[in-house]
Amino acid sequence: MTEKQNDVTSQDFIQTESQKTALFGLVNQRTEMDYANAVEFLACLPRFLRRKKNWARFTEVETAVLKFETTHDHINYEIQLSPATIERKNKEGKIEEIFIWPGEREEKVESAIMRIASDGGLLQQATRTHQSSNKKPIYGCYFSVHRIQKELEKIGKGAHPDDIKEAIEVMSKSALKIKSLSGNGQDIQEFSSAVFPQKYISGKATGHRDDKCYVTFHPLLNAAIEAMSYRPYQFVEVERQKGLARYIHMRLMMRFSYAADGRTYTLRVRKLLNDYGKLPSSEIITRAQLNNCGRDVNSACNKLMTSNVLQKFTKKPIRKNGEIIDYEITFFPHSNFSASQLQNNKLNKMVQNAGKPQTPQLDLKDSLT
Repeated sequence: MTEKQNDVTSQDFIQTESQKTALFGLVNQRTEMDYANAVEFLACLPRFLRRKKNWARFTEVETAVLKFETTHDHINYEIQLSPATIERKNKEGKIEEIFIWPGEREEKVESAIMRIASDGGLLQQATRTHQSSNKKPIYGCYFSVHRIQKELEKIGKGAHPDDIKEAIEVMSKSALKIKSLSGNGQDIQEFSSAVFPQKYISGKATGHRDDKCYVTFHPLLNAAIEAMSYRPYQFVEVERQKGLARYIHMRLMMRFSYAADGRTYTLRVRKLLNDYGKLPSSEIITRAQLNNCGRDVNSACNKLMTSNVLQKFTKKPIRKNGEIIDYEITFFPHSNFSASQLQNNKLNKMVQNAGKPQTPQLDLKDSLT
């Protein structure tokens, strides 16, 4: 469907009342702190390009598809990230098409949209607009560009309206392909979708914060909402972090739910940076490059100590034939972080009890059938 030229309203595309949409925003109805929901699997995947420049002209790249491999809950995955083709003006003022991969800008806009969705903004697409043959619910979010700006201001990250709209366009045109090899080592599941399969924007051509937007969510996020396999986290505390520190904080929020005094979470540097999207696990690196990676993790962890997420961390070299091939990082939670996780666990249990979900956990194949 092409974009509408007149104002888009929620009544045009969605229905606002359903049990699942109400449950998704329940935590923000019961607390005064700003919460957002996230899906552990999607939060930990390498989905963003971690480079200073996340765009390129067609002639500058040999292959547009970025590939990563990772393991999540004992299942191996191959992740392929394809760029969006976007029109931009060059230095001569002429329009040219370029590749743009989702990067830091797209990540923060997506986080802001999820914050809005978690604060009563989650909407279920009307049945008449379902594109899939299985008629499973499709969820999305309706918002203004100004609301995105307000959410970003809370975490100290401003954005021009044009940048916000372009970020949404990138996430609607770039493709995330996930290929999994099941636990038995034989069964393969594979599918590809944009982060926002559908998007609608109404308003002026450039620079207007009052422009209205509506996006539908990735199939895995739809499946997670149906299965109630998402987890609340403190939006401002996590999202105000930058770069790798933000990713580690979010990963700890998703995976280290048992944080308490005397408990730790361990992760190797290469896997951490692979899942972050900076260092593919298949890439051969030198000892000097590995040391640089270790320093990047040190710097991020020091920032998390300053913000009372970590009490401390340790770094242990992993050797093979006498050579250091990796480092093992052990995270010791700060009491503030443990308290936050305890609160998140209580909120998560509250939502689960209210919804009494039929499906206890999210499975990749759930989004395909």
